[in-house]
Amino acid sequence: MNKQIMQGSYGGATASADMVRMLFTYLEFQKVDTGMLEAVAGIDRFQLDRRIPVTTVNRLWQAAREASGDPDFGVHLGEAFIHLAQGHLLFSVMRYSPTLGAALEKLFRFHCLMTDIVQPRTITENDTVHCLLNRKYPNLPLARQQVEATFTIIFGSLNVLSAKPFSLEEVAFCFERPASTAELKRVFDVPLSFGCREDRLVLRKESLEYPIRSADPAYLSAHESLAEDLMNGLSGGEEVASKVAGLVERTILKGEPPRIAVVARQLAVSVRKLQLSLQEEGINFRDIANHTRKRLAKRFLRQPNTTICDVAFLLGFSEQSAFNHAFRRWTGRTPRQYREG
Repeated sequence: MNKQIMQGSYGGATASADMVRMLFTYLEFQKVDTGMLEAVAGIDRFQLDRRIPVTTVNRLWQAAREASGDPDFGVHLGEAFIHLAQGHLLFSVMRYSPTLGAALEKLFRFHCLMTDIVQPRTITENDTVHCLLNRKYPNLPLARQQVEATFTIIFGSLNVLSAKPFSLEEVAFCFERPASTAELKRVFDVPLSFGCREDRLVLRKESLEYPIRSADPAYLSAHESLAEDLMNGLSGGEEVASKVAGLVERTILKGEPPRIAVVARQLAVSVRKLQLSLQEEGINFRDIANHTRKRLAKRFLRQPNTTICDVAFLLGFSEQSAFNHAFRRWTGRTPRQYREG
């Protein structure tokens, strides 16, 4: 019965073998007995499947935390992952993004390439952006150190990429205040809150416009395309976001503006239901519409007989200047620069 309950509640949750290998690399550096951990978790790190069941990963995580004897295991692991994961496709997509906001959107959109234990998302409140951790499987236990590691990776990765220094506004945790918060204060250097309703990492909205020093539109397009293919391959069926993207594209090509109410009606669901389904996949309707417009814009711009003004009109922009501004926000280049480059 317990096995049935487990499978029904979060049996589909997995993590990538890459993440498990990075964990072992960190543990070896910390002189932890990795052979013992393999035995406890029931895995052979040299013969891993592409995806690892979360129950196995959690056994490994708990054993590693205990074996390390480090009360700040999550923070220190997160700091190590910032460097260990630089060669991973997920972080390559971030590295070639034009701005911190674009990199954050890519991190959350393709987060399942690393793990689908949680699905990060953002909400905007006035002049701040809140990064939240959605529990994709509500019954799945999430240790304090896992939350700390996730937030450390998010903040640390953006800091490494940013061409301008930036800081957070606040970090809040669901768990109660630990015996020592010195390491959390060192890493985040902002007010910390504990025992909150949700885990959140808060930054100023303006910082999302900060440029990334390694931005490269060509490399971004290639890596993002591969990430899309890999992410789609993780799902046994077509995700809601993919269905919505297809309907949005058809709507745009018909010369009509994409509206969530129209798409919801085509999918025979309410607008609220569609919003919640997309939220579970870590994206919203506006992002899908913008991503689809960007993809179509690149396709049209590769057609030499189509003027930039025509492309703007085909995508539903009332003026070419508005299209120029949007395309530069998406790619870091003007339509003319993209066409000539």
